[in-house]
Amino acid sequence: MTVTGHHMGIVVADLEAAVTFYTKYFEMSEQFRLVTDPEPFGELLGVDHDAPARIAFLETADGFTLELEEHDAAETNVNETAVPTDVGYPHVCFEVDDIRATVDRLQPDVEFLSEPGSATDSGAAIVYCRDPSGNLVELIETGE
Repeated sequence: MTVTGHHMGIVVADLEAAVTFYTKYFEMSEQFRLVTDPEPFGELLGVDHDAPARIAFLETADGFTLELEEHDAAETNVNETAVPTDVGYPHVCFEVDDIRATVDRLQPDVEFLSEPGSATDSGAAIVYCRDPSGNLVELIETGE
């Protein structure tokens, strides 16, 4: 068996706002969009209701794919109650060459949780922000 990475998917409240955020601030390009067939998609997700979704696939210059899903059946936003240390709380991470310059470029349009810093002996600098739906986004400068 061979396993390779394919994409990371996150659910968003507003697909257009999310596409704008990731293409504008993280230089991703939109690859394609699709709309799901509600009944079978709900079954595939394991939910007991139809789950129509609009989906956009974005890609970074180096080929990382991010799937953004907007569901008509969304009832809650877990970002309103969950915190980044909760088990299962996801985040997407983008590597940048200059974290300080990236933060300066994104502010004041993007709200950051802190200033860039290092939390390990690896020497990597990291900082977190949120997308328009409250999903956690990490920026990392590895210095390599």
